[in-house]
Amino acid sequence: MVKFTVSTIDEGILYLLYVWIGERKVVKIGVTKRKSVVDRVVEITSSYYSKYRVFPRVYPKRHRKVEGVYKKEAALHRYFKEYVYSPEMKFSGSTEFFEGMNEGLLLKVYSDCVDGKDINDEEYEVGSYDEGSGRCGLDLDEGGRDTRMDVPEVGVFDERVDEAEV
Repeated sequence: MVKFTVSTIDEGILYLLYVWIGERKVVKIGVTKRKSVVDRVVEITSSYYSKYRVFPRVYPKRHRKVEGVYKKEAALHRYFKEYVYSPEMKFSGSTEFFEGMNEGLLLKVYSDCVDGKDINDEEYEVGSYDEGSGRCGLDLDEGGRDTRMDVPEVGVFDERVDEAEV
C-alpha cells in the first residue's frame, strides 16, 4: 500500500505562461504536478495545435514548486477574475487565460502568493512595481510590434530558476 502525505499531494508547480493565441498575447495561470513546467507547455501546445492546426508561441515567465498549490492557483484566479480571456475554441488549459492586467502587478501578486502571503489582504497599486512594462495583452505599434511587454527572442529567458525551486 502506498501512503501519501499532505505535502506530496498538495505540492506542485504554480506557473505563469505568456501565450500568443493568434495575434493576442495572454497569460496562463496554472498548476502542474509534472517534474517540469516544460512538460506542461508541451501538453498545452499540442492541445492547441489539435484545435487550431498551428503551434502557439509560449514563454514561461514564472514557475515555482510550492505547497498548497491548488489553493494558491485559485487565489490568483480569483484575484484576476475580471481579466479572464476565453479563446474561440477550447483546448487543454484554455479556461485559465487572462489578459489586460498590469504586468508588474501580475508579477508582484504572483510572487507574494507563492511566498505564502494572503493576496486578498494586500493592497496593491497599479504601476508601482519596477518589473513589467505594461499590460498583458495586445497593443501594436505602427510596425505591428507588440509594445505592452518586452519579450526576448525565442529560446532566451530573462529568469533562471534554481533546480531547488522547481
